[in-house]
Parts: sequence; C-alpha cells; structure tokens
Amino acid sequence: MRKNPTALWSRSIAALVGGYICANALAIALTDVLPTEKDSAVISGMMMTFALYALAIVWVFSAKTAKRAWLGLTITTAFSITFWIVKRQFGDQP
Repeated sequence: MRKNPTALWSRSIAALVGGYICANALAIALTDVLPTEKDSAVISGMMMTFALYALAIVWVFSAKTAKRAWLGLTITTAFSITFWIVKRQFGDQP
C-alpha cells in the first residue's frame, strides 16, 4: 500500500498545530469546570494540556483519513470554545 505524501504532511500539521490549539481550548474550558480556586484550576488545566496534546497527536495519526483527523480536531475545538463562552456568559447567574 502506497501512502500519499500530502496526507502525511496534512496529518503532521494537524498533529502539531491543530493538536496544540485543541489541547489548549480544552484546558481553558476545563478551568471553569474544575471545583477548585481559580489559581489552582488554571494550573491544573495547563498541566492537563500536556496529556491532551499527546492524546490529540495519537488520535490524528490513528484516524482513517487526514480529513477525519482535521474534522475531529475542529469539532472538539469549536465545542470547547463554545462551552467556555456559554459558561462565561451564563455560568455565574443564580
């Protein structure tokens, strides 16, 4: 089976850039959910970024196609950002 070099480059960029953005978006969204003080939540969220980034890289290279890898990262990032925005807008109301 011959691999397409364009797909390999696409997956590599998705893993490096898309995984970084996705991991940070998830970590930012998690800081509002963690039941600790704000300082501890931010530090915990940033420490989780390393594990989330590693998971994103593994997932990108295990996806069937590069398109599916990009789609998964995009959907996860969009969901995380949307969750964070909604939580910021409506989360502190009694």
